Amino acid sequence: MEQSIGIAIFVIVITIVYILFYYGSKRTIVIWIDESGSIPPRFREKIDTFIQSKRDSYDEIWIGKFDAQVISYQTYDQYFNNPISSYSVGGTLFKPIFDYMDRLEKKPNTCIIFTDGYNFDGMLEPPKKIDIVWVNFAEFNSVQPQSFGKQLILE
Repeated sequence: MEQSIGIAIFVIVITIVYILFYYGSKRTIVIWIDESGSIPPRFREKIDTFIQSKRDSYDEIWIGKFDAQVISYQTYDQYFNNPISSYSVGGTLFKPIFDYMDRLEKKPNTCIIFTDGYNFDGMLEPPKKIDIVWVNFAEFNSVQPQSFGKQLILE
């Protein structure tokens, strides 16, 4: 009986170590693209080039499109091989994308958001345990939409 309990505890410990190693070693990034209509189409190539530059740095890359709601959420391969066309209803809200990520079974390590920075959210709480990077374009006023996260400016 004691030996059975010892084996069961050993199996549980090995399982926990495996889960922590497997999930802890995978780096996942989510890249959100503001589709509210304020980012001109000529920036698409820059965005796609940026996304492709991250391929070797992460184990998983997901790409989402949003405006006032989440429009689509795809894997890297789906995005480049079979992109979902999107039609904006206008306006930008960040809360829907943070809520969406909060519901994911596996949380991303990093979230990069391409946006002009203008939004109708007001101040939000930052997502827990997700590094946020706001990416604006130099052509815009470079507004950082929220007080948390890092900001990058693309030329």
